[in-house]
Amino acid sequence: KVAAENDVPLFKIKAWRRAGKPLPEVLDTYKNVNADLNVLPYCSQFIPMEVINYPRLKSICYHPSLLPRHRGASSINWTLICGDQKGGLTIFWADDGLDTGPILLQEQCDVLEEDTVDTIYKRFLYPVGVSAVARAVDLVADGSAPKIIQSEKGATYDPMLNKPELQKV
Repeated sequence: KVAAENDVPLFKIKAWRRAGKPLPEVLDTYKNVNADLNVLPYCSQFIPMEVINYPRLKSICYHPSLLPRHRGASSINWTLICGDQKGGLTIFWADDGLDTGPILLQEQCDVLEEDTVDTIYKRFLYPVGVSAVARAVDLVADGSAPKIIQSEKGATYDPMLNKPELQKV
């Protein structure tokens, strides 16, 4: 709604690739926007490096965990399943790995005993995430955004929970 009200193009691309190769028609549509920065929240597919590197300021991603812990698509669920006492979000620079790019910023929260995916999202990940993304964009725009290499120590890759009965945590 906000994008439409401000004449900002918004795309929900179902597939960027076919057989591992970028789709030319999708790349052309994207490149015609001539973005300065890609902001990629909750990416559920690998974005071609041609897209990641195309904007002048490159690409940043929002991820709902304290990377490098809980890399992957079901990170909020895994925070709860693993009994983590701390959760949070990470804004990081996109690269060609799965949630492996350099960290721009992180925000941390306590995980409460009664928390669910929904409560963590509503209490922390959504409201703090919106302000964190805005802050990250400002840091990138003024040239002061850090690029902190992720340590592989403590890194986890967690599988996607895509069965409805597994999603309720």
